[in-house]
Amino acid sequence: MGAPRFYADKNKVAIYDSAVPAALTNPAAHIGDVFFHSSLDYLEIGYEDSFSLTLPARPNLLAWAEDSAKHNIRSHGLGTIPFGIVLVSGEQMSTLEPLQMTGSYERHVALGVSSTQVWIQESWYNKADMPAITRTFDIYLLRDAPDTTTTKALSFTSSRLLMGGGKFDTNRAYLRQKDSAPAFWMTAGRTIDTSGSGILHKRPNGTQVSFQSYSGSFTGAASYGINV
Repeated sequence: MGAPRFYADKNKVAIYDSAVPAALTNPAAHIGDVFFHSSLDYLEIGYEDSFSLTLPARPNLLAWAEDSAKHNIRSHGLGTIPFGIVLVSGEQMSTLEPLQMTGSYERHVALGVSSTQVWIQESWYNKADMPAITRTFDIYLLRDAPDTTTTKALSFTSSRLLMGGGKFDTNRAYLRQKDSAPAFWMTAGRTIDTSGSGILHKRPNGTQVSFQSYSGSFTGAASYGINV
């Protein structure tokens, strides 16, 4: 790997590996050699939150039935319905995974988002009393790259740097790959498999969780660590 090289003209701005000149002219084909390129679109963290939530005890439903509850968190202020990621006590669980089990009865949680609100959706089915449970939740809501805020290729002050017409802005929180101790993980492929009467979920961090008598041999796709 060579030293990072900075390039700017009236059409594009890039920071790329100087040992791979083609990364400047064809960044999509050399994505691992590009630190920033104004022709690429970037995701940013539009909203981030961490909190503890106690899910209350649930009484015996006295039948094979399901119930649910919505736990409103707060407004996210993004003005659109974003893509969301939730970690439950540090784990990126599938909504198919039970958060809590009492015998064969289960409680599940999922992240809910609208154009204004963030909430935790709880669902459960039980024919036995289910005790209260407290978990920490880390939420990341992703937003598409914003509209450009300037026509300049490069603009900066003592406290702010903008590049690529504002596509890169040091006032914003962008995603970057970081495979060592990342904030969360993303997977470029299928993560859930069914076999027999069971399900296996390969969590984005690589942990495999199976339940309900899974009998397959699914290995899942590769994952990538993400930091802000």
